Amino acid sequence: MGNKVTILQINFPMGSSRRNGSAPRELGKVDAEVAQARGTNAEALAAYRKAVLKAAEDVENALINLSQTEANAVELREEVEALKRSQELSRKAYEAGSIALTDVLDTDRELLTAQDQLELNRADAARAAVSVYRALGGGWKVTKDAGQVRARATTDTSG
Repeated sequence: MGNKVTILQINFPMGSSRRNGSAPRELGKVDAEVAQARGTNAEALAAYRKAVLKAAEDVENALINLSQTEANAVELREEVEALKRSQELSRKAYEAGSIALTDVLDTDRELLTAQDQLELNRADAARAAVSVYRALGGGWKVTKDAGQVRARATTDTSG
């Protein structure tokens, strides 16, 4: 048997680029793109976390506002009931001649003021409930037709 020598030749396409140094530059470019993508991802994650925290804060604030409004409403209802009893007693006392008419009128004024505060509180409670709903992600879209209806209603009430 004879001795045969086989020479294996492998050609790499990057061989020529290694000679002029472009392969390390391309690897550096890829590394930079990866780093940039990671930075962009981290930035988006930070923005997302900030938005979630802001949304949670909005929900918490809206719920606190609603809770405080409801607690205030309880106090105002109790005040109105007490003033109604006071008004009745002052009228009876006036009819009996025990107090002056100005005292009865003062009691009436106090009752009307408390009733006005209660109604303002009801409006605040409605606004607070809407704030909770919106903070939790609820909402609505105003359609073009609704805008026209609103515009007509505004025109009718001003004229």
